[in-house]
Amino acid sequence: MSNTWSDSTILQNEVNLEQAVKISTDVQNSEREFFTDLNGFEMIKNKVFNKLPIQANVYPLPAMAFIEDDKTRFSVLTAQSLGVASEIQVMLDRTLNQDDMRGLGQGIKAKLSGFPSMFAHVAYLHLVHKIQKIPQKSSIEVPPLLSHSSFLSLPLPCDVYLLNLRSLQKSYDGDIKRGDDSALLLHRSEMHEITVTVRYGLLLEAYLKSSQEHLAILSKQQDALVKLNAFSEIAKNANKKPQKVSEDVKRIMHQKVEVLSGLYSPLTPQICLKDLLVDRCKIMDSKKRPLWLEWTNADPKGPNILIMYKNGDDYTNRLRDVTVTVGLTESDVNNPCGFFGGPGTGSQLVVDIYCPTPPQGRFVKISKTTEYLALCEVEVFGVSV
Repeated sequence: MSNTWSDSTILQNEVNLEQAVKISTDVQNSEREFFTDLNGFEMIKNKVFNKLPIQANVYPLPAMAFIEDDKTRFSVLTAQSLGVASEIQVMLDRTLNQDDMRGLGQGIKAKLSGFPSMFAHVAYLHLVHKIQKIPQKSSIEVPPLLSHSSFLSLPLPCDVYLLNLRSLQKSYDGDIKRGDDSALLLHRSEMHEITVTVRYGLLLEAYLKSSQEHLAILSKQQDALVKLNAFSEIAKNANKKPQKVSEDVKRIMHQKVEVLSGLYSPLTPQICLKDLLVDRCKIMDSKKRPLWLEWTNADPKGPNILIMYKNGDDYTNRLRDVTVTVGLTESDVNNPCGFFGGPGTGSQLVVDIYCPTPPQGRFVKISKTTEYLALCEVEVFGVSV
């Protein structure tokens, strides 16, 4: 059995208030001992000293605590660091005008000062709350699954996070089974508020200070992006012949190949770029002279990784008026399939175009009647007929 407790008291409006919750249980804790965690890992035993007041018997509660006897254990979990005393008394917050004679030497008048940045919030969710895919046992009968499904016409805004997606249950003749409906749970962080952005920025700063390993990964990505920016500027040099510019860029790439190898992709952090294949890189002919880069995959079974790097171009507004047609032969690809009116947004890395009435064909054509648009990758889904 588990219970969730929440409280919305705003201590900023209170004076000399200590807020706590005391939980009474049937656990026979005659020794007045209780256990708290060390940052969510090991548990340590704490002893209550009867000669001291309750304030002197409070211990840090980073994530969990429990009391137990020979038959029962009672556990408390918290979403943030608090204080806890035996039997179980959890200290939530307090505000005091005077010193409590416990060593601080002043009153407790901490005020809310801000919130982290939007980037910090997104990075925090990606690092701490990754979406987990939970496979079913093979012995369980699994209904036919869709190869692709989308509930939205546009990607979620960057301040909206997917908490959960699950099937709803229904009762069939007294048995609880999976229904035809699904529940989509979203969380919005209010990142449009200035105070929120500051607070999450502070959280990211604290995380990076305590996670030196991940800081090293991000620093290497930053160094690689700085080098790629420099290469991109050299590639735009209109005073030299294209062949000479290409030779200059490759020569410098060979000198900096260690910086550009062995890093996680800034676009998709799950992909590790192993070795930069300088001789297979090139400068594209389009207006902004983007770099066509190729790495070997750190996954020995994975294909090489191709990235087109373009610096100083706002491409999102060009993502508009895209038409998709289908045909049975390469010379006749004229059956209308789908249309994307656009424009795209800065966070829109993938555009899904669906055919309202699926046509038959072997060839797919993507056309744009206005200015040019380079596509990095195209995936086509269909069924056999």
